[in-house]
Amino acid sequence: MIADVPTDYRDPLPFTFKKGDVVAILGNGLADRMQHDGWLETLIQAHFSDRHLSIRNLGFAGDELSNRMRCENFGSPDDWLTRTKADVVFAFFGYNESFGGPDGVNKFKQDLEKFIHNAIEHQYNGNAHPRLVLFSPIAQERDEVDKAVRQRAQLNQEVTQLQVYRQRYGELKSQMDALSKQLETLKTIVPEEKEQDEFIRLVQGAASASNVQIRRLTSKPVVAREYHYDMPFEVQADGPYFNLLDFFGRLSRLSRIINVGDVDFEDATGSKAPKYPMRPGTSVTGIFTATTFFTKPADTGASTAKPAPPAGKM
Repeated sequence: MIADVPTDYRDPLPFTFKKGDVVAILGNGLADRMQHDGWLETLIQAHFSDRHLSIRNLGFAGDELSNRMRCENFGSPDDWLTRTKADVVFAFFGYNESFGGPDGVNKFKQDLEKFIHNAIEHQYNGNAHPRLVLFSPIAQERDEVDKAVRQRAQLNQEVTQLQVYRQRYGELKSQMDALSKQLETLKTIVPEEKEQDEFIRLVQGAASASNVQIRRLTSKPVVAREYHYDMPFEVQADGPYFNLLDFFGRLSRLSRIINVGDVDFEDATGSKAPKYPMRPGTSVTGIFTATTFFTKPADTGASTAKPAPPAGKM
């Protein structure tokens, strides 16, 4: 635990919802984006349809535990939790605070303890203090790529070692099959070869499903990393605003990891907009960079390609 939970504040475990609960969502970017894509609320309502829950999202992208900037007379966080009569508080903090680095950990711990103590001193619903659920920041996609590559390298080594004992095939077959399945799964996430045609097919399929028009897809130079290659493409697209949001959501759910960055979109009717005909309803046009990854071929050593500097945050 990063913060001490008071001895007189112990919610029963496992956590569960009570009938008629009002759930208030607090936090920064992750909480804020749930106002645009309510996947968590949908799952909760589907699993607890008999509880008649109400969910109010009070998240704001710039928020921190001790710094929540609002306009004058907007009201304090406690004011809004009281207005919503919150029974349960979902708190998504930690990502913005993480930019303080290691030196900011102690302050974050102190702010989190103050947040917990302040919550149990209030009865937003008029009857009892709220039940708190704390969510930690999510891992970044870059970490997922490196982790997947390391796991795959380890599994390759384990499979090779197991093949030495083929005479013990009967005893080791089950273990080898399980490792091979894990290896194949990781190959779909970070394939061995470029597979450019498959990548383009995936992007075009997501665009078609979202009714987004891909105007141009230009290959950019491949960047060598320590354990894998980055394969970026510059993509020009246009379509209705919410269709483009759906398109990016579909890219994030593909089996192959695709990072989206350098997003530059503008009003499709603006002075800088392209002059070619667009579909009815198109409101946004622009370009972005879509980057996917593949591992080094088996016969390519680290000395044959000069690794690029470590990738920064996208």
